[in-house]
Amino acid sequence: MYGVWSVLFLLVTPCVVISLTSEDSAVIQELTATMEEGSCVKINCTYIFSENMRMFWLKGAIWNKQQGRFDGKIVYSNTADYVQASEYSGRVEFLSGNRTANQGSDKRSCTLKINDLRKEDGGDYSFRIIRTDERFISRTNMSLTVKDNPCKVSIEPSGRVKEGDNVTLRCLTSEHCEHQPTWVKPVRNEMTYTTEGGKGISSLTFNASWMDDRRTFSCRLANNEDDCQSRNVTLEVEYAPRNTKVNGNPKYLKEGESATISCSSNANPNATFTWFKVNESQPIGNSQQITLSKAEQKISGIYYCQAQNKYGKEDSANITVNVRYAPKGVQVKIESADVKVGDTLTLKCLVNNSNPGVTPLSFKWYKDGKETGNNSDTIFIQNVLKDNKGSYHCQAKNDVGTTDSIKTQVSIKYPPQDTYISGTGSVKLYSSLQLSCLTDANPEPSSYSWFHTTTNGQNDAKCSQSQQVYRINKVTVQGAGWYMCRARNVIGMGSNSTKFRLHVLYPPKVPKLTMVSVIKESELLTISCTVVCDPVANITLRKAGPTAAVLMRVQGNTLRFSVNASVSAAGEYTCTAINTEGENSTSQQLKVLYAPKNVTTVIRSGQELEGNDLQLFCKAHSESTVSYTWDKSLGGQRQTVGEGQTLTLHSVKASDSGAYICIASNDLGSNQSTPLPIRVKYRPSVTIIHNMTSVWYQALPVHLTCRTQSDPPVTSYKWYRLEDNTIVLSTDQNYTAHPQSPGTYYCTAQNSIGPARSDPVQLFLNPHLKLYRVLIPVFILCIIIAGVFLYRFFLRKTASEQDDNPFFFVTETLSRSSTVANILSLSADGQSSATAHLPSSTSRDNLVISYTVYDVAKIPQTIQKGHPCTEDMTTTSTVNYDNLQFKDNTDPLKSTDSCGPIYSVVSKRMQNSKTVQSNNGDYENISGVATQMPAVTYMNWDSDTSEEEQVNYSTVVFPATPCPDPRRHSRRSSQDGSSSDEDVKIEYSQVK
Repeated sequence: MYGVWSVLFLLVTPCVVISLTSEDSAVIQELTATMEEGSCVKINCTYIFSENMRMFWLKGAIWNKQQGRFDGKIVYSNTADYVQASEYSGRVEFLSGNRTANQGSDKRSCTLKINDLRKEDGGDYSFRIIRTDERFISRTNMSLTVKDNPCKVSIEPSGRVKEGDNVTLRCLTSEHCEHQPTWVKPVRNEMTYTTEGGKGISSLTFNASWMDDRRTFSCRLANNEDDCQSRNVTLEVEYAPRNTKVNGNPKYLKEGESATISCSSNANPNATFTWFKVNESQPIGNSQQITLSKAEQKISGIYYCQAQNKYGKEDSANITVNVRYAPKGVQVKIESADVKVGDTLTLKCLVNNSNPGVTPLSFKWYKDGKETGNNSDTIFIQNVLKDNKGSYHCQAKNDVGTTDSIKTQVSIKYPPQDTYISGTGSVKLYSSLQLSCLTDANPEPSSYSWFHTTTNGQNDAKCSQSQQVYRINKVTVQGAGWYMCRARNVIGMGSNSTKFRLHVLYPPKVPKLTMVSVIKESELLTISCTVVCDPVANITLRKAGPTAAVLMRVQGNTLRFSVNASVSAAGEYTCTAINTEGENSTSQQLKVLYAPKNVTTVIRSGQELEGNDLQLFCKAHSESTVSYTWDKSLGGQRQTVGEGQTLTLHSVKASDSGAYICIASNDLGSNQSTPLPIRVKYRPSVTIIHNMTSVWYQALPVHLTCRTQSDPPVTSYKWYRLEDNTIVLSTDQNYTAHPQSPGTYYCTAQNSIGPARSDPVQLFLNPHLKLYRVLIPVFILCIIIAGVFLYRFFLRKTASEQDDNPFFFVTETLSRSSTVANILSLSADGQSSATAHLPSSTSRDNLVISYTVYDVAKIPQTIQKGHPCTEDMTTTSTVNYDNLQFKDNTDPLKSTDSCGPIYSVVSKRMQNSKTVQSNNGDYENISGVATQMPAVTYMNWDSDTSEEEQVNYSTVVFPATPCPDPRRHSRRSSQDGSSSDEDVKIEYSQVK
């Protein structure tokens, strides 16, 4: 027994190459296995096959870094250079299996099977490959564990026995096993079970016969179906030769062939063989087989063989050997040696010897290698033709084979026939030419004639040359055409040869490109290109462009191309002709006229916001001049809004929204762009809708809706009451006002563009309270007017005392009550009830007139919309007064430039504080409200601390300027009932 074998494998490099390319050279499928002692295991494995490779299965392979090799125990090896470990001898099978194709590689099985496992078989198993210049080992190992098996079976060897001996085979296992051992491989004998020495024994007893020789018996536990747990024994029985026979019976052996016959017999020990031929006293051979080499007729006869060993001998049955051969000495005989056209020809097939003989109709005749169909031994040909000449031979046949005669040449004399010209059919321009005139004639021709026809159809012209070979040193284009030749011999003149076409090769000349230069779209474009050359050219029509597209390609001398012209057809067209000798080309431009195309519109500048300028730009493709027209489409209606390539919309508003279409036109038609949507964005337009009628019960709530029109949509709503407009009542679009909260209501709305405010609505105000609020100010106003008259009287007296002063300064501060009194004197239609009082007479030099005139200006709708309250409820509220001028009564169209009240813009800053600036007169907030009640009825007359609009009057300096005609004023004064002689003129400028 060997100990642990160490395998030393030197590597080309100090590392192990795992894979050939992208897949492993050897792959083990299972990584672990646990088996019982006495069983078997299969380690499934695949590898990539190549020629001349050595393969090993190793147990416990360990890389020896110092030596650059693997140390391990050889389980299997396919080479004698590496010896298998003795403990695996007879127990290992290498299951190579069939090849499988896998992506071009040749994969095969390298599965290893280990039988009759032992405890010491446990360990790691690896597969190793060594090629000429590469070495590999499997990437993974299979770890095998072998566990104890107390019930494994074993068979006692029986040794050699002789035929007729009594044989007992014993199968053993532990008697403590649950199941008994049993014989499973063909059992036709009696079995007994006994126990002995702690072993359970199953015995099989029978008489040995010669048929039991090399018979295998198998034993295993009764319940175990695992074949690996079975144990086998092969019985060896010795006996005399039986069933002796000759294999191979060359009954019909052909002469010259070789035959091998062998003798077989069942015998143990093996028999020796002797060969005999009947009627011969000495054996002809002493081996198991004999060879009859190059059989001849003399070896025909009867043969048999004899088998013999130490237990006896036996003869085989007889066989007959008969050597036969095909016909011999076959030849053709010609009755006449000299044959001309029209004579009779006789040929005969002769056979010298044959076994078996040739029957009369067992002949075949061949002419020039082709069978003639004649199966007799003689051929008769009357009225011989030229075609009867050639090589003849015959074939004789018997049951063994056929024999051909040698070929015999039959010559028949005739004039030249089948004449033709041999030579190259194409020559380059100015090169040399050589043509040969070949003909079938017997005897050979003595003279030749040559003829030439040009390519333009000229008549045949006999050439001066009379030799078999026609030569031209420098071929021109005129040398192209058709050639013929004719030959003559002693029998006569032959016919003309077939025409031979000669091509003189030259490159293409400049192609002729025929096409129009200008075409309208959709018209038929026809292009033709012709070229002169030889050989035929490949003509290609291309259109220039980034890809140089090939429109058409033909082989010939003319190209014709037709297509309906499109815009893309414009450009340069090139016709190129190419043959083996060279190439040439020509080009021409094409212009395509078409209606404008690809009409597109863009916003060149500006944004779609109300008040902005917006510029639209239109672009179109056209070969001719384009005119542009702009249409606007909205709500199914379409109208023309402008002309020119650019359309400018100044200060766009909501009504400018719509789809704008550009129409591009030229002489060939028009086309329009896809609609360009313009959506003008603007801040909300706000109005209040309520359910209040002209007759409304004051105790009922009023439902208010803040209706808006905007783009983009409103994002927030707010409701306010004018009396406390810093407090947001609601952020919903709808609001309900209750009687317990009377006042003036308004709403605001805001989108991404900006905010807007509605006109106010007065709700739940008591009419008696309104009257009360009017009467008290009227009473106070009367007192103020009386004070004013007294004050004016004082001024006139003072003025009369200051005659030397041309002007003087007046600083006047009006109280809140006097201001309100003047405002309350206004009538409902907004006309002033106060009048200007002018003196009846005075001097221009010393007259100083003071006018105290108050008026109320109605705010125009356009100014109301711009009221600051709609933009910022917490910052500034502005009351915009028109610039008012009093007119001359006699000439209403003429303004009084130097006299009268002049009101400018009145604005206020919303005060969060209740502090009131001193010494400044105040106006209440005056705005247009959609109601018949005067706005002044809602003023809070009693509180000086409420949130108010402060109107501050600046100091005004009055120069002494001339006034209108005193007479006119005196008339107006008398009408007003004024008794004043002097007036003081007060003008209010920028009032804040």
